[in-house]
Amino acid sequence: MNSITLLGVLCVLGVFVIVAFLRFRIKRMYFEAILAKSVSSILFVTVAAVAWLIGGESPAGLMVLIGLILGLNGDIFLDLKVAYPSDSDKWLVAGMGAFFIGHVLYIHAVWVMAADTFLEAWHSMIVLPGLLAALFTAG
Repeated sequence: MNSITLLGVLCVLGVFVIVAFLRFRIKRMYFEAILAKSVSSILFVTVAAVAWLIGGESPAGLMVLIGLILGLNGDIFLDLKVAYPSDSDKWLVAGMGAFFIGHVLYIHAVWVMAADTFLEAWHSMIVLPGLLAALFTAG
């Protein structure tokens, strides 16, 4: 099976698992919903990993891949918030934290990809993380 076919099969499987997740969530079957959402996220992370390998394993692609893995964790944490209401604040903070770090990586990946056009590469590795840290600390 070639890489493009593998990507297509993984995407189709992901869509079916998401449909199952939605049905479980509507029926308030929380454990099954968490499991289905985790499987769909793993499939999408696998799609990203295969695409990253096909595309030449770029540093920016790796940042996106790590961001997706953090998104997978964020999804699981936020679903655990619903499944375990007594600890919902802890799961909310964990989920939002995972999404936050993932989005910092996405922004950094875009910055790195744009560095060839707009800035020297060292700027993208030093300036952006410093600016983001200062902004979020101030916020």
